[in-house]
Amino acid sequence: MAVLVQKFKARAAALPTFDVPFLIILLALLSYGLIMLFSAGYAVALYRRGDAYTYIRPQLLFAALGVAAMYAASLVDYHIWHKLAWPMLGLSLVLLTVVLFMPEYNGCKRWIVLPGLGTLQPSEIAKFSVVLVFSHIISLNHDRMKTFSTGVLPFALILGTVTVLMLLEPHLSGTLLILSIGAVLMFVGGTGLQWFGLAGGLGVAAIAAAVAARHFDAAFVCTAPLTHAGIIGELLDAGLPVFTELNLVDDGYDALIANAAQKGLPLFLSSTMLYRAETQYIKRRVAAFAKPVNYIYHIGQYLPDWHPWENYKNFFVGDRRTGGVREIFGIDLPWLLDAFGPVKHVYAEKDKLSGLEIDYPDSYFVTLRHENGTKGLLAADVVSPKAVRNFEVFGEGLHLFWEGNPRALYSYNAETREKEFVDTYGSFEHDARYSDNIVENAYVDEITNFFGVLAGREQPRWSFEKDKEAIALIERIEGA
Repeated sequence: MAVLVQKFKARAAALPTFDVPFLIILLALLSYGLIMLFSAGYAVALYRRGDAYTYIRPQLLFAALGVAAMYAASLVDYHIWHKLAWPMLGLSLVLLTVVLFMPEYNGCKRWIVLPGLGTLQPSEIAKFSVVLVFSHIISLNHDRMKTFSTGVLPFALILGTVTVLMLLEPHLSGTLLILSIGAVLMFVGGTGLQWFGLAGGLGVAAIAAAVAARHFDAAFVCTAPLTHAGIIGELLDAGLPVFTELNLVDDGYDALIANAAQKGLPLFLSSTMLYRAETQYIKRRVAAFAKPVNYIYHIGQYLPDWHPWENYKNFFVGDRRTGGVREIFGIDLPWLLDAFGPVKHVYAEKDKLSGLEIDYPDSYFVTLRHENGTKGLLAADVVSPKAVRNFEVFGEGLHLFWEGNPRALYSYNAETREKEFVDTYGSFEHDARYSDNIVENAYVDEITNFFGVLAGREQPRWSFEKDKEAIALIERIEGA
């Protein structure tokens, strides 16, 4: 045993010592990255997966494996790394080529599927290969690094080949990272500063030319509602058609409508519920029934659950003018007005049921009397623990039920005395991170309609003019 210990000590003494300051900096950066990842991801992980450590746990494992691999690599004779430099680069280029023939995932070809083992991302191997071959070249030519033929040309050829292959995937972030790694190694290795200056100047010129040549067909405004009017005005002044999400307030509406009309630009306002197949089915059935009906509609969800990754007081629903209940009205009143027509009379009662730190009522009961005689009872709140959208419309000979999602639309059959399922979607997409009331198809159909408007083939289902009337109705409800 003593002999083994002596041999281990002798071997350890023969090894080069660690660069302790560099090791401390490296571990500090690693720790900082893990802390930032956990800070940014724990709320989302808890909401989506029910476990706050879902994202950080594998990263901690990979970090530990990386530190172990780093230590193991430090024990390898550097002459071996010299011999592996060019073969590793060759392997990387082969893999970067092979991946271009792999199936796409999220519009990219970045992964090679290894049956039974998982996936391999060639760009990760390419990063290591670039470090290895650059270090190899620099160590053999450190006294000639200021010349173009030695200090620039071979590195430029290698980086050019790797970045072209990665841009074909495409993998822009990985490309920028490899370019940065290469530039740092060249700088440390002694490449002349004048070459960096030349490359920087060419890069700035290329970016400026690309920006100047870029043409935008339209703009999407997806910011907080109170910022919309100013942004939309600037976009219209720039000659761009605009798609905007819910405004909830009519700030600047008259000026924006006039500006868009003067310039002949589409001004498209989102109202996604008008694109739900269920609401359009209800509208058709009510119109075909052509007799008096009434409806009852409850929409609600606990406000902190809207964006669980952030405090409800920190985004627009914390503001009284764009509060949570007002957004519910902004989302659902358009399709109710579309299906049942303008509203003649409004009666509303409002309450504060919760301890939420908001300066507006969290619960409304509203009676709407439409001009065609339809009467609706609308309950909207931001306190319901379960996200709910329950709708029922009834008349003598018509009874429809809808629980807010495509699997829960029913028509009552008086002959069989049973509710019959109505299938309005052959298939639909749903993101499991959100309540089952959210259907992706409607968003796609709405944007498709916008593109049709841009092409001059279609008309929008909602408009600023109609929305101005809906916002006026919201004001009547809140002021009742």
